[in-house]
Amino acid sequence: MQGLILNKEQEFYSLFSTLFYKIKEFSLDYNWLISNAECYPQKIKYNEKLNQRYCWLSGMELASILVNEDFQWVWGVLSGFDKMFLADEVLKYPIAIYGWI
Repeated sequence: MQGLILNKEQEFYSLFSTLFYKIKEFSLDYNWLISNAECYPQKIKYNEKLNQRYCWLSGMELASILVNEDFQWVWGVLSGFDKMFLADEVLKYPIAIYGWI
């Protein structure tokens, strides 16, 4: 398991593109299950995709979204899965939504 530790004294970390850029090589190697997202993209297509119960994105798709619009993320669970796992395999298990399954 890998993670990212935030230790610079920035005022906030809710603009995710900066964090994603720092782990870009790592993050492009995964598919991403995003759940419980509370974020505010201005582009309707991004807003509709991300503010659902969950969404499944490739690393390239997530990178493209973050390059095209740097919006605020208030909350969200981003789970990275090796590309060998398909969405159907992962989504056959329940997704906890706001602490409830």
